[in-house]
Amino acid sequence: MSVVPLTLGTSVVKTSAQFQLDGHGILIKPCDDDQLKPQPGDANTSYDLRVGGVYRDHRKGASGRNLTAGQTIKLRPGTAVIIQTEEWVEFPTTMMGQILPKVSLLEKGIANTPTKIDPGYKGYLVVTAFNHGRNVVELEPQQKFCSLYVLSVAQGVVPYDKPGKFLVGQPNRNWRQDFVDRARAIGPYVGFFGGIPAALWFLLQLGSYLWRHF
Repeated sequence: MSVVPLTLGTSVVKTSAQFQLDGHGILIKPCDDDQLKPQPGDANTSYDLRVGGVYRDHRKGASGRNLTAGQTIKLRPGTAVIIQTEEWVEFPTTMMGQILPKVSLLEKGIANTPTKIDPGYKGYLVVTAFNHGRNVVELEPQQKFCSLYVLSVAQGVVPYDKPGKFLVGQPNRNWRQDFVDRARAIGPYVGFFGGIPAALWFLLQLGSYLWRHF
């Protein structure tokens, strides 16, 4: 097993007509061509997947949300969202993929669980992103948020033969959950400032006691 260099027209194709299940090229659509034209000094061993038009809160029972131009995904500290990629991919039986975090987002506390893509997989990719930092981080539509590496596999592999992953979105936002998330985010500050009156009262009582007895 080895890392496959990503080259447009050979190891990466853009149309279904060019893709072959037993071939040696993965299908990516829509494909960001610029990523496959590396500048001097750049490597051609990965492709950055982009934020697609649907995402979902990681909590059980949460519904998907549509993400349109001008909107963002607000990742608050300690939360996670499941993001459908902009890209639809198809993998031949000769290749598999792995999705890893981007260093630029790791620096902000955003990471994703490493995910594999089986040979023969066809569909969108669904990636969970976590905010391990202390600040709110916003992800925009089309933003690069994780990296795809492609590996070659030996003969004899059993291809993936199930429907691809996808999310179902809806235009309305879950305002109740947003309110709860905001309340939790400011909870420690409320507790801190809420304790100031109690501390002042204690100091006044202590001062009164010392005045009376000394």
